[in-house]
Amino acid sequence: MKRSSLRNFLMLIVMAVLCVFYFPCILYAQGKERSIALEEAYDLALKTHEKIMISKKEVEKSGLLTKKAFSVMMPTAEIEGRFVRQKEEIKFGEYVALPLEQWLSDFNIEQPIYQGSFFPLRKKALNFKTSSIEYSYKTIQDVLFEVANAYYEVLKAEELVENTKETLKLAEEELRVAKARFEVGEVTKTAVLRAEVDVTRAKRNLIKNNNYLKLAKDTLSRLIGIKQIDYHIIKPPTLPKIDQDYKALVSKALKHRYDYKISKLGVDIAKEDKNLVKAKYHPILSAVWSYHRVDPETFVQKDNFWDITLKVSVPIFEGGIRIWDYKEKQKSLNQAILAHDDLKKDIKIEVEDAMLTVETYEGTLDNLRKEVELSEENYHIIFERFKVGLATSLDVTDALTKLDSARTELTTTTYDYQVALLNLKKSIGLFAREYMKNRLRKGSEI
Repeated sequence: MKRSSLRNFLMLIVMAVLCVFYFPCILYAQGKERSIALEEAYDLALKTHEKIMISKKEVEKSGLLTKKAFSVMMPTAEIEGRFVRQKEEIKFGEYVALPLEQWLSDFNIEQPIYQGSFFPLRKKALNFKTSSIEYSYKTIQDVLFEVANAYYEVLKAEELVENTKETLKLAEEELRVAKARFEVGEVTKTAVLRAEVDVTRAKRNLIKNNNYLKLAKDTLSRLIGIKQIDYHIIKPPTLPKIDQDYKALVSKALKHRYDYKISKLGVDIAKEDKNLVKAKYHPILSAVWSYHRVDPETFVQKDNFWDITLKVSVPIFEGGIRIWDYKEKQKSLNQAILAHDDLKKDIKIEVEDAMLTVETYEGTLDNLRKEVELSEENYHIIFERFKVGLATSLDVTDALTKLDSARTELTTTTYDYQVALLNLKKSIGLFAREYMKNRLRKGSEI
């Protein structure tokens, strides 16, 4: 009896703990749906996306190049040891000039004074580091644009699902009315079958759009690095129009686009590569301090002895390799200049394409809104006429199809227009620029 009472008491304690701590957590987790704003999605991508992290590592690697450039002007030290056995001992009277066997060791420290390759190496390293930073910014901008595109895809998919649900309700109401009129002999079986086809088509479209929504959410989740399936995204404000002419947009693109800056730096790097070859013609000046140990020592080779040497090395002939290197680097420079000019032309086309796409959407959106409004009015009129026998089921199906098509096209175009505006900003290098400035290095120009 006592054991049973104790067991019941323990069970009561366990249930109380579960009720207080465990079950509320489960209910909270199930009922709490995460809301994600566009800027929060940017923040998540900035912290978790692999491409961004890789580009940051490249910036860190490029910082090592300046240190490597300075290393050519840093002192070097080496120790050399050798054993020498002569054919025979050489003497001058009673003094030994070269013993039969001898151990020698040298400790040398060489300090470059003038190294022609230092300055082009340093400039190349600085340009390469700047190029890596610009490439990192470009990578961040590209990833954030992917996030924005996926974000608007989710919004578009959600609205398409709602549109399809509304169409399904209309189709089900049509089927209900058709069955009721068929039962009283006002319409034939064909009207019912056609209404059932409308319902089936709406259900099929709902399945398709639900899957489209799932894929869009999965894509966004992958880009921002979250594993949560059920989340809600907040619709951002409508983007303003970009009221600037083509020349002004191209001018901004050539000023702000990261790939254009990278291309210009590529030309500068190619110039420094050519200067590096020129530096091979320069003399090398250095000072060498040497410490010698000799066993046994001789009258011309003292043990525990040091000396300082000022060394000048002048390259005269190297089999013509410098000439061929110079010609090769000149051709590489010409290629870099051509690639830079080619990119400039591509940028102009990209800006024009983005601008015309925006203009196309702006010119069609008002018409699509009017089309949806008229299609809704047309459907309601025809459906009311169908109820009283003044319109056929074919008229209702046709009106419903046109209404669904108009709504779908309006939704698709509305969100595609927002993405087109973002793409236009990206084509001129200004997409997410303020966000990046605030997040990456406050108060500095990006």
